[in-house]
Amino acid sequence: MKIKLLKKFMLLALVTDMFAVESGVYIELGAGSGTKKQLNTKDGDYIAQSSYVGSVYLGYQADIFRIEFEDSYKSDTLKSYKGDSIDGDFTQNTQMFNLYYSGYNESKFITTLGVGAGISSIEVQDIKDSNIFSYQAMFSIGYMKTKDIIITPKYSYTRTSKSDHFERNSDQILSLNIRYLF
Repeated sequence: MKIKLLKKFMLLALVTDMFAVESGVYIELGAGSGTKKQLNTKDGDYIAQSSYVGSVYLGYQADIFRIEFEDSYKSDTLKSYKGDSIDGDFTQNTQMFNLYYSGYNESKFITTLGVGAGISSIEVQDIKDSNIFSYQAMFSIGYMKTKDIIITPKYSYTRTSKSDHFERNSDQILSLNIRYLF
């Protein structure tokens, strides 16, 4: 029984090394949209109509693990506050450190799980808070176009902690990312 288990473990270790990508520095660009249409403040809720998210990542790939710095910018068009119609924008700028684990196999598809933590700045109308603790969980299934270029549809669940003016806010972000490994 122990020998069979050891053989399976060794086979898994060999397969992981055999199909992992090369190590190195990479840059990644992403564009997408958030799904949450409500921003909760301590004084009331804002309702937004649309949003977009743009992100830049700089990281290091070490076999099946990656570590990166992310800078993302999100913008929503506001529609109402406490039920009254308004015009304006809600913006959020976030910097995070992310850690990923990728599962490589014989195909060109890569399944990746990740977590991240950092800080956000949120601005809506005349209200602005900075240095708000933020964190996220991520999942993606990427496609290796070449050994250096990976195209990745990505899902992220992000959350901010409470701040002076804002309650905890979360969002689900869907994006399309392109990574280039140097």
